[in-house]
Parts: sequence; C-alpha cells; structure tokens
Amino acid sequence: GSEMCIRDRIYKVDVDKEPALAQLFNASSIPLMLFIPKNGKPFTVTGLRPKEQITDIINEKLEVKK
Repeated sequence: GSEMCIRDRIYKVDVDKEPALAQLFNASSIPLMLFIPKNGKPFTVTGLRPKEQITDIINEKLEVKK
C-alpha cells in the first residue's frame, strides 16, 4: 500500500551530528518534518504529530494515491 511506498522516502537526521543540514532547513525546533512534493513548494511541519495527521498531510499535500 501507500505506507510502504512512503517509507522508502523518509529519512531521519540527527541534527547534533548534522548541524549544517539542520541550519539549511532552519530546524530550530524538533521534530521537524520537511515535505517535498513533486509539484509545488517544499514545506515543513514542526512538533510531534499523531500518525493520522501525518498520513493526512502525505495523502493530501503530497497527493499520494491510495
């Protein structure tokens, strides 16, 4: 299903080990999720979110087909 496809595109970054990357994305609070849609502008979501909310963001904003 779509969950397996998305897992191939999720990366976890340790901002303490990668400070330049954290600075590049202006990661001042964590967790920070960066979404990069195929069409459209990248956007971030900060703070801990329930799985359902993250799934909604992925399905709606990234236009993942179920």
